[in-house]
Amino acid sequence: MRSPALLLCLLLPASPVPAADDGPAGAIASVARATGMSYRFGARCGFDPDLLRRHKSKFQAEANTANAALPAGQAVDIAAEFQVGFDEADRFYDGIKDTPQRGMVCQQFARQIEQAVEHPSVLSLPTRAMRPR
Repeated sequence: MRSPALLLCLLLPASPVPAADDGPAGAIASVARATGMSYRFGARCGFDPDLLRRHKSKFQAEANTANAALPAGQAVDIAAEFQVGFDEADRFYDGIKDTPQRGMVCQQFARQIEQAVEHPSVLSLPTRAMRPR
């Protein structure tokens, strides 16, 4: 069994900074996976469906805009990357057998989703990363 701290590190989305090392497409893919994971965890934890809908809609709108700014042929399959995170969340959620640990992880995701919905940008990509080189 994984420790709660290790599990939490695995579940929380990757920072946009390492994702930016793979360029804008890598950052979009990373955030899509993280959003899929947080969305699914939120659903499994019983979060408000309207909050989850707003979280996903905000991400999709920003990801579509970011995708459109990528050079031809570099667009990210946002739905497929979102699904990767979604599926990972199911595996991790099912792997947490301890109810207090599951509650702790759900609380972390609740804070994360609320921050994402309230923050001006879900992607938080540096402007220069979106310019073609």
